[in-house]
Amino acid sequence: MNSTVLIHIYNEEYLLPFWLNHHKNIFNHGIIIDYRSTDKSIEIYKQICPNWDIIISRNLYFTAIDVDQEIMEIEEKINGIKIALNVTEFIFCKKSLNNIFKNIDKDMWLEINFVSPQTIIETYPENINDLFSSLLNENVLFNDCRVRYIHNSINGKYSPGRHEVQTNNKLKTTDIQGIWLGYFPLNIHTLKRNLNKLNLYNKMHDTALASGNFFAELYGQKNYTVLDIGGKDVNGTLRKFFEKLDMLYICVDMEEDKSVDIVVKPNEKLPFETGSVDLVVSSSCFEHDPCFWMTFKEISRVLKKNGYLYMSAPSDGPYHKHPGDNWRFYGDAGQALAYWSGIQISNEEIYPMKVEETFFIQPKYDIWRDFVCIWKRVDEKQTDIILTDKLKFDNGKLREKLTKEGYQCAYMI
Repeated sequence: MNSTVLIHIYNEEYLLPFWLNHHKNIFNHGIIIDYRSTDKSIEIYKQICPNWDIIISRNLYFTAIDVDQEIMEIEEKINGIKIALNVTEFIFCKKSLNNIFKNIDKDMWLEINFVSPQTIIETYPENINDLFSSLLNENVLFNDCRVRYIHNSINGKYSPGRHEVQTNNKLKTTDIQGIWLGYFPLNIHTLKRNLNKLNLYNKMHDTALASGNFFAELYGQKNYTVLDIGGKDVNGTLRKFFEKLDMLYICVDMEEDKSVDIVVKPNEKLPFETGSVDLVVSSSCFEHDPCFWMTFKEISRVLKKNGYLYMSAPSDGPYHKHPGDNWRFYGDAGQALAYWSGIQISNEEIYPMKVEETFFIQPKYDIWRDFVCIWKRVDEKQTDIILTDKLKFDNGKLREKLTKEGYQCAYMI
């Protein structure tokens, strides 16, 4: 029976030689899915496993759902025993894979337990024997960390991340064990490798970048003052899009950071005069704000008359905390918040907002389907909630621009 290992890589020239030299003796075939490596990874692969296949990933970004979907589609084109691993994951078999699966029914998954070695002692193994010998040092501790699945079905039926499968046809196995070398061996190469991963994982998703950039171009002007609410640079920022157009960009966030200009805690007043700001933007923030409706009220206060608020936030997608993840936004959210801006509490002043345009933007390379809304600061308050699908927005220039750039936008999900 054929046995195939799939591995996705991006600039793995340090660990890849160890990984290839070990697994070429376990599997009779391998497929490398390359995320456009710029180091010597491909050269190393061709030298050690010249008969294995290489595929350039169709994904520009490394996100679990897209990664696993591509892996499963590749698995459907091959027969036999299959497993998908990272370059940090090494498996060890008590006997050959064919012998392990000899008495296993078709369409079965074997659950492999992985342990993670940790140490405070630097080591610099030169070959696979050095690497495995260093694992036996008394200063190395092991912790259970994850599972992977090896199977003989058409595809892995993976849940995002591939640490679980959507089937009951699975058995625990002790014939195969795994080691995860995410932080081992401890040396400068491992440190550089982990820092390098930031280039692949930590990017603001494509729709948030594109819509924020085009909003700056379409609604901004030179010398405008722009507040970015929740603009801390976690995995990208809109700062450059406004500053390149000579606007004064001020980042406001509830956490201190070198990318943050002013720290404001949830439900605190913004430290700006009423009607003093030309534009306010908030990208991928409102879902984390525990009381975003109060933040919205404050934004309406500091905006100048005829100023604009741009907001994008997910309408769906997995849990992601920064520091919490509280909300998702549907198509009527913009109208509801516009209505809320005209509601007077106690004797406070109201600063009405009107929806200028709103839509959903479909992801190209990521998983996030963003709700996007632009409000305009107006004088007349909205007296009732108008459902979004009953409206026609005359000024949809951001939506029009995104559509021209190849993004799919819709008024409702």
